[in-house]
Amino acid sequence: MKLLWLFSIIAIVMSCSTTSKNNTPVYESVPTPPGFVDSTINQLTSDGDNFYASFSTDGSRIIYLSKNKSAHKNTQIYIMNLKNPRHRRITYNDGEDTSPRFSHDGKKIIYSSTTDEQKEKNKSVHQPKSITPNEQMAKLYEWKFLNNEIYQSDADGSHIVRLTRHTGYDAEGIITPDGKKIFYTSLSGEDLEIHSIDAQGRAQKQITSLKGYNGQTQYLSATKQLVWSGTRSEESAQIHVADNAAKKIKQLTTKVAIHWFPSWSPDGNKIIFSSNRDDNKNFELYLMNADGTCLKRLTYVGGTDLMPSFSPDGKKILFTSDRTGTSQIYLMDLQEPQECSAEVL
Repeated sequence: MKLLWLFSIIAIVMSCSTTSKNNTPVYESVPTPPGFVDSTINQLTSDGDNFYASFSTDGSRIIYLSKNKSAHKNTQIYIMNLKNPRHRRITYNDGEDTSPRFSHDGKKIIYSSTTDEQKEKNKSVHQPKSITPNEQMAKLYEWKFLNNEIYQSDADGSHIVRLTRHTGYDAEGIITPDGKKIFYTSLSGEDLEIHSIDAQGRAQKQITSLKGYNGQTQYLSATKQLVWSGTRSEESAQIHVADNAAKKIKQLTTKVAIHWFPSWSPDGNKIIFSSNRDDNKNFELYLMNADGTCLKRLTYVGGTDLMPSFSPDGKKILFTSDRTGTSQIYLMDLQEPQECSAEVL
């Protein structure tokens, strides 16, 4: 039962089956430590539920997921121009879309969707049962490991190409800067493992062989390293780094808690992530060195702060939060605390 609970936490937002509830309370800030400086935070979205945002390489646009709008209830992909704020819907699928990312040149995107698997009426393979982790999060989120395939298209949503054809969960893709390889998470085997394919969807290769869930992968081109979140016990999800063949794996976090959605800083020296390590019912944003040292907590708001990522210049953080009662996207300045936490990672 504990393992099922953990799987449900790991994919609450990632699988894009979020459900907004009415009259959800706005969370209050929690006490901050002496000397803490609040960052400037701007809310970028407000209509519907919005999440899973990331930047284009030039920092001019973000790509994200949205649902529960007047035009559609299912999860679809949007792009927002930050210089002249405009939100543009780019997918019109019958199913649920998830994990969109820009290519390095910004001309293409990759994403996952249930649209073809639904039409093909494929049955799920050994799908973990969804169990909401606690009452607070149940008010906002509902999750299932849906049958997804990975797709590529132009940045305006046109010229769609299907890249995977496996019954089950293929999602959370990230494309390397040279555009030659895609890393993603698949439930095509016995466990959720990291796999890779080339840009044409060929040469599939399983990268990890570790019991439990392995996903939310991010790639650092400078060192050809991967960072991801993986379950190594029934009570926790931990952050790991490795070379892109996963031959030299190092676990960076150890505390019994959920550590998820890790993301590299542009220079590769830092990793930002979300965790409930200080409060089982409250996910906040944290920063650590790339070797797992010098933990720093960045946010102090009751509620759920998730899916952080750096701007290309490393000065801002994009993230998802339910701090106003619905899932929305925020952009904040990086105000890094001077002191490292004495707490063991």
